[in-house]
Amino acid sequence: MREQDQRNPVQKAAVDLLNLGFSVIPVHGYNHERAKSPTLRSWTKYQSTKLNSDNVTSLFRNGCSIAVIGGAVSGNLECLDFDKPDLFTPYLDTLEGIDAELAEKLVQRGTPSGGFHLIYRCHGPVSSSQKLAMGEDGKTWIETRGKDGYFLTTPSPGYTLIKHSLKNTPIITAKERGLLLDLAKSFSEQPLEATRNKTTSSADVRPGDDFNQRHSNEIPTMLEDVGWIPTGRTGPGGQHWTRPGKSKGTSATLKNGCFYNFSTNADIPRGPHDAFGVYTYLHHGGNFAAAARALAADGYGDKCHNKPKEIGQKIDRQKSNFNKSETVENILEDFAVTRAYVESLGKEEFLYPNLIIQGHI
Repeated sequence: MREQDQRNPVQKAAVDLLNLGFSVIPVHGYNHERAKSPTLRSWTKYQSTKLNSDNVTSLFRNGCSIAVIGGAVSGNLECLDFDKPDLFTPYLDTLEGIDAELAEKLVQRGTPSGGFHLIYRCHGPVSSSQKLAMGEDGKTWIETRGKDGYFLTTPSPGYTLIKHSLKNTPIITAKERGLLLDLAKSFSEQPLEATRNKTTSSADVRPGDDFNQRHSNEIPTMLEDVGWIPTGRTGPGGQHWTRPGKSKGTSATLKNGCFYNFSTNADIPRGPHDAFGVYTYLHHGGNFAAAARALAADGYGDKCHNKPKEIGQKIDRQKSNFNKSETVENILEDFAVTRAYVESLGKEEFLYPNLIIQGHI
């Protein structure tokens, strides 16, 4: 009897994957005391070169499982590993709302622990494994298995095929990969440090820091003022928003004071963005220096003594009854902006034809 006829399902799968351009190694099964660790003394060389299929039978034995190595050796292979099962469906639902075609073609696998894998290849190189979303306790919720890393797959015991075979692994663009990773980051309970409000002392508070401290909860107001629409949907990934010019669907999410934009038709990078970042991109085209100058002129920061106006002041005034003792001049002054703000608008000034400048009422 020929050797290939005597191979068990794992050995056959290993040969098939090698023929498809994947680098594979044998690992201990899920129930082994050294679960998911390589059975080889060293697997380093297989991060850059594939093993010979003639050695599969001798290496994949004694009930071992099969692992696929990520990175260039497997055609720029990468896996999104969901260790918190509750996030998988919300993640896919959000992705489908942003890019249904991308969501449809990803390979999906279930893991013995109840977790999930999303698998793809990329046109460009992929990075080493990285943590994307974590809980408040520091536990990893979503991470990648990429360069110099590996993940187990079917027919290893406990792993299930949900959608697509690895032989149909899609090759996605760097831009699509960026979307997948950034979307995963938006599910984290530990946003990047750069997106958090500053806690510097009052002696060195910058205008942007001051703005964050005062308005971190007012990002929804800033978004709605320029045409963003809340979809009414909120999940583990935060509150869903639709960009201006679109009537439905998810274009961005807002979670823990961080705004994540996933639409290529909105003039805001992916993020995450804090309140100052949102303000800067919405009103100053991403020019942080101009935004800081405008805020300083408006009374923000330790070098200013004027009381800053609230983000929702205009809206609140429209909703409330005017005090009859107020003069028209006082009311108009409350709607006014600083000359520095007007000057910072530059070529976009034509969008604001009726600005009232403070001191010129």
